[in-house]
Amino acid sequence: NSNIGIGDHALFSISSGASNLGIGQDALLATDTSSNLLAFGNEAMSGNINGTGSMAIGSGALKTATAPSDSTAIGNDALGNATTAVNVLAIGTTAGRDASGANDCVFLGTGAGVFAAGNSLAERELPSRN
Repeated sequence: NSNIGIGDHALFSISSGASNLGIGQDALLATDTSSNLLAFGNEAMSGNINGTGSMAIGSGALKTATAPSDSTAIGNDALGNATTAVNVLAIGTTAGRDASGANDCVFLGTGAGVFAAGNSLAERELPSRN
């Protein structure tokens, strides 16, 4: 099935999914029938069951979404508690962390859209370094 799991319980529940890579403790833990997923970090995408075409990089990134589709979360806890994630981009620690019903969204920057709901575009301005 071309699945690779490295770390305690990585890809633990896989049955018929294909082309998945999980690196880190509990990465892709609940993944069963999913395909084309990439998860790096402890508990990255650990709640996923049947999502497709998504990537999570960072501890707890996309942790609880059960069927993320075509989404990318980069940063510790990015989209960490999102219940759904379809066509979502979250970059930054906790970006979109508690987003519920996140579809067609972009969250850029640390803490951007932490409590967002529904379709959103959120960004957080970074302080200047003069």
